[in-house]
Amino acid sequence: MQWLRFILSYLMAEKHIEIAHGSSILKSNKLYVYESIDYNVKESSVTIYDLKDGPISQIINTTYRIYNVPKAYTPKLLNLPQGLPDERSDQIWLLGGQNINESYNQSIYNTMWAGQFTESSNIKFDSNFIKKPNFDSFPIGGYSQDIVNINNKPVMYIIGGFISSPDKKTNILTSKVFKYEFNSNSWSDLSESSNSILPPISDHQTVVVDNFLLVTNGLSPNITTKKYPQTAPYNSSTSILNYYNKAYKFDLLSESWSPVSIRTNLDENLYSNGHYMSHMHGASLKLYKGSLVAYTVLYNLKTNNHEPYLALLDYNNWEWHWTHVNTDTGIDNTLQLSFHQSIVINDQLLLIHGFSNQIAWKKIFVINIVQRKFSSLLNFSGSSGAGTGLPIYLIATIVLAVIVVLLCIGIAYFQFVYKKRIEERKNKKSMKEIWVTEFVDIDAHKSIINSNMLENINTLTSDPITKSGLSQNEIFDNDASDISGLECFKYNPDVIEAEDINDIKASSEKTHRLS
Repeated sequence: MQWLRFILSYLMAEKHIEIAHGSSILKSNKLYVYESIDYNVKESSVTIYDLKDGPISQIINTTYRIYNVPKAYTPKLLNLPQGLPDERSDQIWLLGGQNINESYNQSIYNTMWAGQFTESSNIKFDSNFIKKPNFDSFPIGGYSQDIVNINNKPVMYIIGGFISSPDKKTNILTSKVFKYEFNSNSWSDLSESSNSILPPISDHQTVVVDNFLLVTNGLSPNITTKKYPQTAPYNSSTSILNYYNKAYKFDLLSESWSPVSIRTNLDENLYSNGHYMSHMHGASLKLYKGSLVAYTVLYNLKTNNHEPYLALLDYNNWEWHWTHVNTDTGIDNTLQLSFHQSIVINDQLLLIHGFSNQIAWKKIFVINIVQRKFSSLLNFSGSSGAGTGLPIYLIATIVLAVIVVLLCIGIAYFQFVYKKRIEERKNKKSMKEIWVTEFVDIDAHKSIINSNMLENINTLTSDPITKSGLSQNEIFDNDASDISGLECFKYNPDVIEAEDINDIKASSEKTHRLS
């Protein structure tokens, strides 16, 4: 089912059937995404993402349904220059456009030109900002718009698109170029410069590179001549998609055009330039460190499968470099994505929404361009190590493993200590303290005994008890009480276990009787 949906999205692209035209712009940490058809809410919408370091799944987003515009309205978000009056530079503005299948709807073009999004369910249109051009050949949709700064003067270029025939029955692709100057609020027609060099083109990609604009991809009429006409009728059956082996360069200083031939570095037996499915239409190109980077799919004629690639166009040598992108777990990637938006942040390519072979319509993916792999984390701040750590599931696995190991160590230690204490309790016998005094009560007569009259008393290891004038037997005979009760014995840790005292006394009495 997922594969079928992706193929259908391509067929919709071929026939221009209700494609979800989109546009995106980054303002501070907020990513704004406009979609003419949001398949989740069944209306046009603006989705705002609050970008931050951390897991992509935790990025907070808010979606606003836009009720006062039709689905055929396909505007572009404007990357406005700084210093505009009325604080417009910090505001979110959109500019015109409509679906080629509804070009007959003149109310869109007449009433929906420049509008402001104010985080509500409506777009506030204002005819005073960027006045509407009055050229008969000005496109009504399908064009690109790029704002650049030329000699400290902000200007906007409108390239290509389509117009409607006078009878409103036919759509006409055009290669015309127009320039708007913000400082003077005026328009000029530069179409003469593109005549015969740039083919009539619509729904294409433009990227500002140094001092030139690069135009690539898009839809053009099937014309074999190298001198292209300025306009040509649009035919959904015969119009072709421009391929990745050619592009067109517009010099911003001289305002002149030149074609560019690009080395594809692909096996033409596998990826034929002439095959209707082998193109990059729907890819989103962005500038990245001397190259243009895009995530795209190519159709393999041998396997009859779409193959996802991370593509980098070296615009110094004009050649493509293709590489497969793995998932963050290291396995092969199968994500097929088209007609998405993209931005580059800190060596990361963010893929925004679009058609895919996955279930969700609106998702954000992050590719680490340096490591050539998808990431579940976003490094938005650019701080060292932020957003470049291990995947969440791997971190959770490691933490769980550490907890299990610590528990095992704790249980083993507890068992060791517990067993040791049990053994000590079993081996340890109760002790009774006996203290020495120099007073001895014999036959109810108290006598003061010199300290030398008892020597070296030790019931287990010492010499026999010596008492002046008395034998050992006499001592026990005259002792009316338990010897253990006498205060004449001081506890010696080497000797005198309580239970042995009775044995000693019994033995002494027996000896006395025998004598």
